[in-house]
Amino acid sequence: MGIVKGYEGEVRLTASGSTGSSNAAKVAEIDSFTLNMSADTFETTAFGDTNKEYEYGTKGGTFSFSGSLASTELGTTAGQDAIQAMFLSTGSLYKPWFIAKLSSAKSKKFRGCVTGYSLGANVNDKQTFSAEVQISGGLTT
Repeated sequence: MGIVKGYEGEVRLTASGSTGSSNAAKVAEIDSFTLNMSADTFETTAFGDTNKEYEYGTKGGTFSFSGSLASTELGTTAGQDAIQAMFLSTGSLYKPWFIAKLSSAKSKKFRGCVTGYSLGANVNDKQTFSAEVQISGGLTT
């Protein structure tokens, strides 16, 4: 049984109004990404029960990713620039389709709002970026 290697993964985002992956811009220089899903729960324990009972509520999630800041000299900054522009926009929250490709055969697609964006650098190391996305709606494959 084979395992999926981390370097096979990538993050893409689509243009406004598009849902297909054929025209999705790749976010270059990704080092890592994490897709976190959770479900609300609520207690349904009846009076007199000796153990608590719970039911599932609505589901939601977040998506975070980080990597090296792309070089303008290589012409690979389009995806990273789009993420920053979405975060800095002053209008209504733009919710593009994100595509988290786990391998050549597996990917998750979702809409989301960029809720955090950061840039960083150490004196002796590479410049980095990271972003947080609040998932809006569910996941598709």
